[in-house]
Amino acid sequence: MSVYVNKVKRLFKNDPFSELLPVIEYWDDEKLFVCEGPSIGAMLICSPTIGGNSKIQNALESMYKQSFPANSTIQFSLVSTPDIEDSLYGYDAIRGGRIVGPDQEKVDLMSSSIRDFYREGSQHPINRSGFQFRDFEVWVTIKIPIKEALPTDKEIKTFRNLVEQTYTLLEMLGPYEATETDYHRRMQVLMNMYDGEGWRGTPRYHHKIKSSRPLRETILPPNKRIVPKKNGVAFYDEHDNELQFVKTLGVSAVKDELWYGEMLNLIGDWRYGQNGLYEHYILTLNVVLPHQRKAKNALQTKRNFVTQQARGSVLQWLERLKFQKQDLDRINREVENEGSSLVDYALQITIFGKTEKHAEDFAKKMIGFYAAQQVTLKQDAYFTMPFFLASLPFGLSDEFVKGSSRFERATSKAMPFLTPHMGSWKGNTLQPSILLTSRLGQLVSLDFFQSETNYNVFCAATSGAGKSFMAGYLINSYIGSGIKQQPNDKDNQVNFDDGSRCYIVDVGRSYEALAKQYNGAQFIDFSKDTKYSLNPFASVTQMEGVDGQASMVLTIIKLMASPMGRINDLQNAGMQRLMMELWHQKGREATITDFANMCLQDEEKEIRNIGKQLVNFTEGYQYGDMFSNKYPPVDYDGRLIVCELQNLKSDPHLQVVALMSIIMSIQRAMFMSGTDKRKLFLLDEAWQFISDEGMMKFFADFLENGYRTFRKFNSLGCTITQSLGDAYQSSAGRAIIANSAWLMLMRQDDEAIETLKAEKQYSGAEIDFDLMKSLKTQKPKPGIKDPDVYSEVFLRYGTMTQVCRLYTDRKLQLILSTNPDEKARRSALMEKGMSLNEAIEHMLAEEGYVDKAS
Repeated sequence: MSVYVNKVKRLFKNDPFSELLPVIEYWDDEKLFVCEGPSIGAMLICSPTIGGNSKIQNALESMYKQSFPANSTIQFSLVSTPDIEDSLYGYDAIRGGRIVGPDQEKVDLMSSSIRDFYREGSQHPINRSGFQFRDFEVWVTIKIPIKEALPTDKEIKTFRNLVEQTYTLLEMLGPYEATETDYHRRMQVLMNMYDGEGWRGTPRYHHKIKSSRPLRETILPPNKRIVPKKNGVAFYDEHDNELQFVKTLGVSAVKDELWYGEMLNLIGDWRYGQNGLYEHYILTLNVVLPHQRKAKNALQTKRNFVTQQARGSVLQWLERLKFQKQDLDRINREVENEGSSLVDYALQITIFGKTEKHAEDFAKKMIGFYAAQQVTLKQDAYFTMPFFLASLPFGLSDEFVKGSSRFERATSKAMPFLTPHMGSWKGNTLQPSILLTSRLGQLVSLDFFQSETNYNVFCAATSGAGKSFMAGYLINSYIGSGIKQQPNDKDNQVNFDDGSRCYIVDVGRSYEALAKQYNGAQFIDFSKDTKYSLNPFASVTQMEGVDGQASMVLTIIKLMASPMGRINDLQNAGMQRLMMELWHQKGREATITDFANMCLQDEEKEIRNIGKQLVNFTEGYQYGDMFSNKYPPVDYDGRLIVCELQNLKSDPHLQVVALMSIIMSIQRAMFMSGTDKRKLFLLDEAWQFISDEGMMKFFADFLENGYRTFRKFNSLGCTITQSLGDAYQSSAGRAIIANSAWLMLMRQDDEAIETLKAEKQYSGAEIDFDLMKSLKTQKPKPGIKDPDVYSEVFLRYGTMTQVCRLYTDRKLQLILSTNPDEKARRSALMEKGMSLNEAIEHMLAEEGYVDKAS
């Protein structure tokens, strides 16, 4: 071989990063990764649990107690990454082309603005607090040693049994086994976290490995290099620009008394949301399962030695020896009496900063945060590459265990206390109509219509809690989203025109400005002079049967006759009989006047009294025209219909009767529009209708029937009031709560929460009340460009409870703005020929958010 060839070979001699990665290849049929060692492994990808319970604790302990081959390893990692692409892809899939007409540009612009805000916010802080959006996953990697480079059939069978047992034990974490594509995607995100190469803009389930090279050679792009430094590992591009910096920290000590579930406190300030850990990181519990017989013999030898030494007066001089004996006695008891296994473990944290300074600053913040939890962290130095590799899937090796001097011996009983499996709830869908975030930064994808019971929502918020903005956000989110999914080809999007319809009943004109935002909206101001008919018979879609509306019509008539609910059994039966006779005679042409006349002609005096009591609602009297067929019914054509009852407030009896009739007429509109569009009914300022037990006795029955039938029309009912306590003051409120799968609670007075607790009106854990008290609404501060502005909401769905936040950027605020000056400026720019998007971008530039458009 020539001298020249040898020189060239030496130039290529440096080992590439890929050779440091343990994964060699993936076998599809056997569902295993062949790794260095030699060893074989599997990776389970799970969702974090919201908290912990005895079932999860016992399952974890059983997992660590399984009969693993000697020197098998388990890595249990809680991983924060900016990969929120699944949710954003699903968000886009049900948007675009949902409204055909003049409102389409605005609706689509709002949708894209929200999507871009969240995507950008997963890469860069959205405010001065450093808050970032993220996705948490739990990665569980299992690796067992094998004798040769390739596994035998027996080794594969043993391994698959262990994986399947582990899968079953972790069922509460929703696991699925990673394929080579799943592994590749996760590694691509870790290695290209901030420039997004190879993954951003594509959901995980569309990820592809675009190379035929060995798996580990496809992880790091060829134009990038990784350089170990004294204090971390740096990533560079081909121009030597720093792309990201990785630091590792070891957990050197934890508090003496660690309760199961306290690992959640190490993820961030989920209780109060005041001090967050918002950079991306991995928290890993590395576990080695030693040869059990040898480990037990070594334990017994050490215990005997310490027992011999820890006798007599020596204990008063060597207190450490005393504690060591106690620890060894406890471990021996757990092994011998409780069947625990011996394990070697170490906790470590891997930080992914955009720059070395970002990583250094976040490391200091994390050290301080953990110190407050009585956990000591130490920054790793010099041997930074081995520590980084050990945090990656399948990265734990014999060499690292021996050389790191980090591992402690304990029993499998202790491992659940140190296992990082807790985080935030991610929501209930991958096609979100609504995007929120948890206090920890987890993106929360919501759709109220994805529910096993009903779709209804109860929302309570004190004045100034951000209720109006939250309601507007929910309404706009549903109007701009549909049911059908767009094709993957973004150049061939379809105008489905299936955006949701929203019907709002309010007292106080809170939604008048929102209605003016849409061309296809109506604002209907009801008064005693309203020229619309609210005849309940005209709104019936089905009178008889289980789903019939007979009880709703009857309830309206009973309330007309007796606002205090004084209808006896005889009258109730008679009214029901006459109502059905009238329905069979006239159907939807029947009126309240017809019914009153039938009552007046009845042979029973008490029924005749009902006819007299209905006189004000009959033709020729005070409210007769409103409940006759003199005027046309309300035309609910439009995406957004606001029914304002402020002008009926002086007559509470008429106001409630009108409300019930409006609800029935809205239900008819929902029924007639079919099920190809979702429908939302919002009743705001509801405390006025659910606080009077006398009049609302009938209203409770009416709402219970009404809310129960919403699902039939692919619809939901949302009740908004000032206090959760309002709902428990009357039968009407309790009926609404009982028929609402979703509870949204914004800031409340502490006294109101204490009342809920004392009177046992809300059934929940003690922590729920603490979370309710901690709810905040941060409003903009004058002179601060990017303030920490958000609204918090306590969300309950089934057994899940969590505090979520609504963040929006300035762009969306300008799109939705009802501020007169901002509206005028927006209109003036559009009159010059700018599109809505161009006008908003220009306004942002004027405020200094972006470079001004030319």
